[in-house]
Amino acid sequence: MKNIFFISFISTFSLIAYSCSEKDDYKSFEKYGASSTSNPYIPDNFTVSGANNTVTITWNHVDDATSYTIFWNTEGGVDTSDNAITSITNDNYTHSNLEDGSRYYYKVAAVSKFYGTSTLSSEASAIISSNIQGSQTYNSHTYAITSSAMNFANAKIQAAALGGYLTTINTKAENTFLTTEFYGTYGAAIWIGANDIETEGTWIWDNGTTSGDNGLTDTICNAPSGDCQPSNATWADGSRKWNNGEPNNAGNEDCANITRSDGTWNDLRCSRTLYGIIEFD
Repeated sequence: MKNIFFISFISTFSLIAYSCSEKDDYKSFEKYGASSTSNPYIPDNFTVSGANNTVTITWNHVDDATSYTIFWNTEGGVDTSDNAITSITNDNYTHSNLEDGSRYYYKVAAVSKFYGTSTLSSEASAIISSNIQGSQTYNSHTYAITSSAMNFANAKIQAAALGGYLTTINTKAENTFLTTEFYGTYGAAIWIGANDIETEGTWIWDNGTTSGDNGLTDTICNAPSGDCQPSNATWADGSRKWNNGEPNNAGNEDCANITRSDGTWNDLRCSRTLYGIIEFD
């Protein structure tokens, strides 16, 4: 009888101790404004990158998450009815054995012990193709680098064949992202979409954009001389888009590239072989 009482006492004590521990966990989140009707935080800084039939997915850790669920498809507009990868306990995941030539779209949700499943994160995508590498998402657009160095014309053809274009750079932040991700890793200069092939001194983008941002994107030249040698084009903060004295058309240079670690541009002969940055809407 004493043994039965002892076992019952221990079991009850353990249950109380567990319940108190769980309550303490809950209270630790309550003090940050959480309640029983709260939703878990949405994972942010959600990024995906693709290469070699594999997509690497990362996001910021959510404090009250016990696991994460990734939802994905190949059409875009991901929601909770799509393919799900569940019970992920790290803040990263590698999606392997993917089909070459496809674009994969992803969102992630945090699963909380107390608050259930969060709203889905922002959507990010990566493209798997033997013709590109280093696929990355920024500001809802996907970027990749060509699989080899090539002249501007071939980089433009490859971009179009994949459904993209040589990148149009709208902001300094985007330019910094592209420089950080691609410059140096794929050579000391990389093609962007700006060029004056058709009319010397009239610089345009590969996709011919007129972005509606009061000319910030489309002001590639802005030279007092009118011939864009050199350009005075600047970003919104007043910093230069081009390296000092560029473009200078030395030796018939009609194609732009990121040429320095500070992200400034240069013009080169379009026959030079560089890696090219491809952008996908």
